[in-house]
Amino acid sequence: MSESRPHRDSPLSNITKPTSSSSSSSSSSFLLLSFIVVAPVIAGVILYQLDSFDPAPMPTHEFAQDPVFVPKQNSRMLQGAELIGVGQLLAPEDLAYDPDSGLVYAGCVDGWIKRVSVNESADDSVVENWVNTGGRPLGLILGHNNDLVIADADKGGKLTKDAVPDNSVQSQTPLTGRDLVQHGSLERNLSQSQPAPQGPGVDEFRSFPSYGQMQGMGVMHSTHPFPPTDLGRHQHMPVHYGGSTHQQRPSGATMLQSALPPGPPHHAQMLGQPPNVSRPQGTGDLPQPGQPLNPPDHLQPPVLRQPQGSFHPEIASGGIPDRTIELLTDEAEDVKFKLTDGVDITKDGMIYFTDASYKYSLKEFIWDILEGRPYGRFISYDPSTKETKVLVRDLYFANGVAISPDQSFVIFCETPMRRCKRYYIQGEKRGDVDTFIDNLPGMPDNIRYDGEGQYWIALPTTTTLSWDLALRYPFIRKVLAIMERYIGRPHMEINGGFLAVDLEGKPIAHYYDPKLSLVTTGIKIADYLYCGSITYPYIIRLNLTQHPAVAV
Repeated sequence: MSESRPHRDSPLSNITKPTSSSSSSSSSSFLLLSFIVVAPVIAGVILYQLDSFDPAPMPTHEFAQDPVFVPKQNSRMLQGAELIGVGQLLAPEDLAYDPDSGLVYAGCVDGWIKRVSVNESADDSVVENWVNTGGRPLGLILGHNNDLVIADADKGGKLTKDAVPDNSVQSQTPLTGRDLVQHGSLERNLSQSQPAPQGPGVDEFRSFPSYGQMQGMGVMHSTHPFPPTDLGRHQHMPVHYGGSTHQQRPSGATMLQSALPPGPPHHAQMLGQPPNVSRPQGTGDLPQPGQPLNPPDHLQPPVLRQPQGSFHPEIASGGIPDRTIELLTDEAEDVKFKLTDGVDITKDGMIYFTDASYKYSLKEFIWDILEGRPYGRFISYDPSTKETKVLVRDLYFANGVAISPDQSFVIFCETPMRRCKRYYIQGEKRGDVDTFIDNLPGMPDNIRYDGEGQYWIALPTTTTLSWDLALRYPFIRKVLAIMERYIGRPHMEINGGFLAVDLEGKPIAHYYDPKLSLVTTGIKIADYLYCGSITYPYIIRLNLTQHPAVAV
């Protein structure tokens, strides 16, 4: 008789088989994840194909080499730096120094040319409104007939009404990381540095707007009396917001203006209308002028955002009275100036300047660099004959200008090409162009001669990997342009600073800082380097004797 054996389950019999519902759920999750990943890529490709912006290949072989070696460096120039005119000097893009009066002139984003007393102690510096150009003054240089030559870049000429601040510019000092403005400081700062009642604002700070429509204005020349004893602090002027008054910019093209009252020499060239800055409400104390600053290790660069609409305070005009402005020139070869930038003047009065782009205005300048086509021009203006002449064409964002101390040539910079060229105005080489210095460690802006055998070249940013790739490959610039238009371009500028070179263009010293960017000019006065920018609402001052560049 056989004995029955107990039934044993198969080892696989205890495994639960997946149900159809769980299988369907997994499949749905996979499809959703795939859609989330793939959809933005497809949308980006479609947007790329449909976007009309067409960057051009650039002559990358001309800057393919490594940056030039600089024997001395100060890689932390902000340590020990001082601030001058905090909250009163809004984005002082260029500076000019008058040694006879001891005054520095600064062209600010609110349209004002400010003048600043230069003292041993930064605490004793005094800032005052001098003249409002009705635009955005960039390049400044002292003239020979009691005047100041100003290259003004803003070229709009439109009627503006009902303009109110609808967004804010957010800003922190790179030296302390604190907000530059606190509650109630909007009115205070604007009352100290007001634009003339002539048009909507343009903020050229951190992000840049898409294509705009602006009419032309020109290069202006202005002269005004300013006895050294006339220095005084800003008077508080009433500020009104809203559309109770219609305001109109002067029409026409970019201007160069002048006047000849008694006083130290100053002459002005300018293109445009007054950009206005809206200031945010922030927290923290304002840095005090002259305060030595030791930045924290992880301090972020300033964050400045473009207002979505224009900001136009209606104010009573201020500044020094009894001045006049005369239009010198607003076009060359029947092409209006679009972005007049750097300027210098020879001993015999000939004015040399750059039109950085005849296609894009200042508020659109990032598009000029992203497009990668040479729209820049190097130009001369003869005050005796009133002749405006294009000397060099097809330049890549023509920028700073400096005349050699022997008056034999003029240097002009090309920002994206990382180089400065030399145009001969005397001697056998007259009319020739060659390279003064190339393969710079950054993109050059203004260049200034210090009277002591050195030129100081402002570098808003060093040569970063992101910018290097963008300049080499047009498709990357198109991607950046699309980002700029819809969401904002990523911050790509670091290690801003200044390069000192000798009379032959050989590097001497490089001053920079990882927390510094978009600095635009540096002038040496005694032991100090005074630094301007298009972002910071003050002048940065560094004692070069106490904080020298050292051998590397």
